[in-house]
Amino acid sequence: MEEKKMIYLNDFLQRNNVNLWQCFETVREGLEGLRSCYAEDLRYKENELELVKIIVVDAVFVVEVLLKCSGIGLRGDNDRMFNEWILSAVRTELLLLENQLPFFILEDLWWLGTKGYLSLKRYCYDFFLQNNFLKENEKCWEQLRPKHLLDLLRMFYEPASSTAQGQDGQQHSSCAAQTVLCIPNAKAEDEPVLCIPNATRLHEAGVELKMTKTNELLDIVFTNGTLEIPVLEISDDTESILRNLIAFEQCHNCKKSYLSHYARVMDYIINTPKDVDLLVEKGIVVNLLGHSDDVCTIINRLGDGVSISFGTNFHYARLYKEVDSHCKTPWHQWKATLKHDYFNTPWAIISFIAAVVLIVLTIIQTACSIISTKNGK
Repeated sequence: MEEKKMIYLNDFLQRNNVNLWQCFETVREGLEGLRSCYAEDLRYKENELELVKIIVVDAVFVVEVLLKCSGIGLRGDNDRMFNEWILSAVRTELLLLENQLPFFILEDLWWLGTKGYLSLKRYCYDFFLQNNFLKENEKCWEQLRPKHLLDLLRMFYEPASSTAQGQDGQQHSSCAAQTVLCIPNAKAEDEPVLCIPNATRLHEAGVELKMTKTNELLDIVFTNGTLEIPVLEISDDTESILRNLIAFEQCHNCKKSYLSHYARVMDYIINTPKDVDLLVEKGIVVNLLGHSDDVCTIINRLGDGVSISFGTNFHYARLYKEVDSHCKTPWHQWKATLKHDYFNTPWAIISFIAAVVLIVLTIIQTACSIISTKNGK
């Protein structure tokens, strides 16, 4: 891959008619800001040029991957990087938390290579769509001010109202600038522990599980006994992407850890392979792995080591309370039992109706006999 990085660097320089020193100068000008993006001191204090070289090579590689994946004709016919298994590994590596480069460095080199007539965030957005990391949404992506590529993906997932708008009118990341130690959220003594039943138990309690036609993954709502959940596609990349998004939220001062909260909700809803089968049947889960056990395992271990506060900042607090209240209402449980035990098939419905008719006729016959006996006396 280091060899491929140098090939891509050469492609970048030749196509844009720029020299290597211009790239070095572009990165060196932002070096102070780059160092401030990391909690620990970067090495190469005495050899600044070595650090600049590493950043240039890696950043240009990211820029070239985005451009070559865009389908604008820059990809070579014999480019082995676009072998399916190699590309799959590379696109996952680009979103690892430990591999992130400051977004402003990518933008500076992107501007140097495209002269500003192409939008880096637009190409990132298309890259996410193309690789099924994201679905189309109406978020104003040009106004987003992410810290890096992974943060940009997280901002696309977040509700529109969650991003902080600065004095420049742009939407900035809701997480703190530097990496900090992960400190578990202190649990208040009066803070309730919220949980909801899994999909199978919800179904048995009369809750209708329904696929909602929205591209907002986090938009899980409960209305009038119906739990609407957006489609979740489980593929080979899903666990890595969600784990890194959650890790970023956990290790930064995010106002709300939306992806961590989402993972916790899905962890409750999917508890067994039977839950997966039910959600697949409802169209809520698209299982590209083949086995329901694999999906169940992935979802259940997303929350390992993740600290969640169920206080006012918990995104799904109201959802939990509404679902819990519905499931604890006896009438809803009785209706669900009647539906599942006696109305689950057409023959069961016919048998139930026949039994009711028989009972009614028996009562009528008994009543008639009693009346007839009294009249006879």
